[in-house]
Amino acid sequence: MLLAANTLVDVSKPRACVSKTAMDSMRLFDFKKSSVLLATCMMLNACSYGEQYPSVRDLAISPDNQEIMYGYCWKVRRCSLVRQRLDSNERYIYEPQNDTNFLAGSYSPDGRQLTFVAIKQEEYDLWASHIAIMNIDGSGFRRVTNGRGHRYFPSFSHDVKKVIYRKCGSTPATRTKPLETKYAITRCDVFESQVIDNNEKRLTNFEFYVLGPPQYFPGDISFLFSAYGVRGAGKLDEINNIVNARQKLINQPILKSSPNQQYLEKFFEFSDDASNPRMSRNGERIAFVARIDTIDEKASSMRSFQYEVFIKIGEEFRRVTKEYGYIGKLALSNDGSLVAYSAASNSDGQFFFYTIGIDGSNRRQIPTPTSRRGMITISVNGGKNK
Repeated sequence: MLLAANTLVDVSKPRACVSKTAMDSMRLFDFKKSSVLLATCMMLNACSYGEQYPSVRDLAISPDNQEIMYGYCWKVRRCSLVRQRLDSNERYIYEPQNDTNFLAGSYSPDGRQLTFVAIKQEEYDLWASHIAIMNIDGSGFRRVTNGRGHRYFPSFSHDVKKVIYRKCGSTPATRTKPLETKYAITRCDVFESQVIDNNEKRLTNFEFYVLGPPQYFPGDISFLFSAYGVRGAGKLDEINNIVNARQKLINQPILKSSPNQQYLEKFFEFSDDASNPRMSRNGERIAFVARIDTIDEKASSMRSFQYEVFIKIGEEFRRVTKEYGYIGKLALSNDGSLVAYSAASNSDGQFFFYTIGIDGSNRRQIPTPTSRRGMITISVNGGKNK
């Protein structure tokens, strides 16, 4: 567990993975017939572990630590945002205009606004997903991006004047058949859009094969994210090569960058694999997911990869969870005291959602909905999703 701050890193070449554990790690998703589908779903975050419905996707914690928000899909191409109280499990679901799907929501620092992905139902096209904002009461809905592209993982700047997110390119095959398994969400970079005028700006130019959720550091200039594989790593012939696909989905370094920075700066190094960082508002605490089979005796005796949630506080690393399985979604509260995550065991691959203190205390399972019955509906009003 060594800290290597401000270290330059070459992410242009995939590293080798252990074939035995790589094979076992596929089982927890129960994708016995399609390893390519696994690779696609991990990158896209639009697949739902075998496309079972209803399903819960992505996680966010409100600034007051009183509720969580997630994307809820009750059938194919029908998704919206749900806010759930942690004390009473009371749920609020947003009813979009014009049959629009909402996913990947996050809160503004003051909790008054939400930013999220909006995909129009009648033209359901993953390559025409947009970043939108609205007030928490459902008013003031409008898009803040224009044009095509697969956009995901939006997050507000500290001053709420910008939204940062991942945007990926496509290939001719994916444009015509976006939901088939032989496509790749690749050529991904970090973008931001000005809330006031929808001015979209590209912040990185590396065309990553895999890119996790970006988040601004305080000051709203530099940003944190995890990524792997640059330019040319995401061709269809390579993703259809199962070995290459597996190699590219591990060892994602956690990076710090600034707009148009010409090199990649590894923010810190931890174990063999650390990814999916989430940062507290003041930037002093960073939660992330890491493989532990190289640092935990119990995990090393198991046949498949083992992942846990860790938190970095200053120069210190702390282990938060002891799930000994796969960690899916991850969220960290604004004050850095609370973590929300999803976890699956290697035995059955079924995901459950939890909250836990950063010291590992007060682990609590979050009941997720099996239907929309009993949810309080919030009508979404505002600009049209053209």
